[in-house]
Amino acid sequence: AEALLNQVYDLKDSLLGPRHPATLTAINNLALLMVAMGKKANAEVLFRNALQGREASLGSAHRDTVGSMASLALLQGTMGRHEEAEVMLAV
Repeated sequence: AEALLNQVYDLKDSLLGPRHPATLTAINNLALLMVAMGKKANAEVLFRNALQGREASLGSAHRDTVGSMASLALLQGTMGRHEEAEVMLAV
């Protein structure tokens, strides 16, 4: 699954660009897979990339951006970083 999602990301990135919503969704999907695989550090990097891209291209109030914030905060909580998660959700 990881190889396939990486291929999807690479394809969307090359065809649509790094800030296209579909490319950012591919990054987010890869991050979700990393969480499921227990690769939380990798997932965090990917969630942050998706969040930054979504903030830049969609704005901070867009539902996809808010979803990225929530995913990152949830991950931080599972990593015992509750204060960071609270800050993320307070934005």
